[in-house]
Amino acid sequence: MPARFRDDLPQPPPAGSFSSEGTPANQDIPQPQLADFSQQPLAISTSSKNSFGLYRRFITGISPPSEDPEENLDIRDLSDAAPPRSMQEPFFPYPNESSFRLGEWYWNNGHHKSLADFQALVTIIGDPTFKAADITKTRWSEINNILGTRVGDFDDAEWLDMDEGWRSTPIVIQVPFHNRTKAPGILSYRVGDLYHRSITAVIRERLTGSSQGLFVYYPYELLWEPGDAEHSGVRVYGELYTSPAFVESYEALLNSPPEPGCSAPQAIVGLMFWSDATHLTSFGQAQLWPAYMFFGNNSKYDRCSPTSNLANHIAYFQK
Repeated sequence: MPARFRDDLPQPPPAGSFSSEGTPANQDIPQPQLADFSQQPLAISTSSKNSFGLYRRFITGISPPSEDPEENLDIRDLSDAAPPRSMQEPFFPYPNESSFRLGEWYWNNGHHKSLADFQALVTIIGDPTFKAADITKTRWSEINNILGTRVGDFDDAEWLDMDEGWRSTPIVIQVPFHNRTKAPGILSYRVGDLYHRSITAVIRERLTGSSQGLFVYYPYELLWEPGDAEHSGVRVYGELYTSPAFVESYEALLNSPPEPGCSAPQAIVGLMFWSDATHLTSFGQAQLWPAYMFFGNNSKYDRCSPTSNLANHIAYFQK
């Protein structure tokens, strides 16, 4: 079959077949000078190539790596197509579509209604799908209370009991005043509280939990062998754990002395932070500004999948 008619499916790098190449050539990383630390030579392990000419090169203190998280990958892991799910209570907190449309008209465009708003109301109640019987038993006060709930309406106890590691820290700013004012000097003002979680607790929870996804402890260089001597070993970039910064940091860790009395394998956890404002509802101005933390040891394809649940809430800012 001609190549233009073939569709090659994605493949993970081959697993379970490594060859040793000796010690790494990169000696630019500073080495610790400790009298009681005997540095062990590092080993380079190279995997075999897949059908696209891709292969991996590990720099580890053991040869080959003790585990390979990509060993059991198949096509379902590389192309996840989740089945459609039915949405429960799509108009929550409203019980039905008619109540939702009427509530949306009431809350949108401010309290002072115009002629255009009146015409919009006529359009709603004149629509054949609008059912007057559906709005007669709607509990409007309860719905409005739910819509008006904000993050600041919860007390500290509810936040601190929410999950392990959450805490509330007061935010205090210092404001200087001129010496000619009635109260010269620097005065402290409390402007609010920051609800945040211990980053160490999040790391411990993720590493000891079962929902890690594809978590790479041993970074590697992803290389491409096109088949000609002129372009041998072309570096391929795509994941944080295959980047030069991650690999060099891991090599520096292996060249550093271990923790006293600890014989566990050494690994690097890559932390990635992101934050953006979130409008909680379509009614009113209730907003939330969460801060998220991701692990660079997870594949970017897993991090971008909402069903993977790999985003960790670590703080909530008050706007």
